[in-house]
Amino acid sequence: MTKVSQPPDPWARTTTENGFAADEVISALQKSIRRGLLENAILLA
Repeated sequence: MTKVSQPPDPWARTTTENGFAADEVISALQKSIRRGLLENAILLA
């Protein structure tokens, strides 16, 4: 069987200034924008 390798995820080890995982913060920001949760989006940005 051939092993398929993917390039490393650049967001996997990236954190925010406050130590949160950047990919989770980005996901939460996008979700808040889609759902129209303005206050949450502002806090995440």
